[in-house]
Amino acid sequence: MRGVRGHHGLDRSEEETPSTDSAPGIPAPGRWQRPDRLRAAGSARATKHDRAADDLTRLIRGLGSRHYPDTTAVETRLAVIGKTRRVTAYLRTTTGTDPDTGKPTLAWHFDQRTIDAEAATDGW
Repeated sequence: MRGVRGHHGLDRSEEETPSTDSAPGIPAPGRWQRPDRLRAAGSARATKHDRAADDLTRLIRGLGSRHYPDTTAVETRLAVIGKTRRVTAYLRTTTGTDPDTGKPTLAWHFDQRTIDAEAATDGW
């Protein structure tokens, strides 16, 4: 007897049970994961990281200028970059003021654990 045909014409009677080898809350890679979605999501993530990094580099070059004279202006710009580039979830920043010059300082990085967790759900 042939099984019931499901979404996209796939035979549901032959559907395998997904593996439970992955961490809780992160789907295990399985047969429903689509390679084209994996590539697209990875490419989109890389693009948004590159654009955010470019914005942050420009921000660092402008520290202490009329546009970013203090940490409040820097933190406001960081919030805008995080929102527009969609990297708020894994952008980690530290702002401060240089005691010698009085100019704002900025250190930043992307949280690799958060990026890896997001990448684990690609293709779903």
